[in-house]
Amino acid sequence: GAALAVDNVQAAGASDSVVTPMLAYISYATCSLNISSNGYAQMTVVMQCYSPVNKIRLSPHLQRYVNGSWQDVASWSQTTYSDFAMWSKGYYVTSGYQYRLKCYYYCYYDYTLLESVTCTHSDTY
Repeated sequence: GAALAVDNVQAAGASDSVVTPMLAYISYATCSLNISSNGYAQMTVVMQCYSPVNKIRLSPHLQRYVNGSWQDVASWSQTTYSDFAMWSKGYYVTSGYQYRLKCYYYCYYDYTLLESVTCTHSDTY
């Protein structure tokens, strides 16, 4: 199933997490987090869907690992009226933590949710 495919991708530990599960409406969904030496976290999320998808909602969450659990540092939301969506942002983070970008992707046809996936990518500063 889709969940298994997503987990396999995350376990592989690629530099960019790419989700390509066998889904009906999603061509691909990627998320990347790269933290530079000065603590600047560059985040990029991309999603390509198939017809009839005409609305994509991206919900990226920048999280850090604190006391055994992931906690949101910041979160955003973007809606794009297309079958393709891209989101990119920079954010300064505090040193000494492991960070991850966890993104929720939602594909719609008008107001009907057709499909959703999650993608995660980690980095340490």
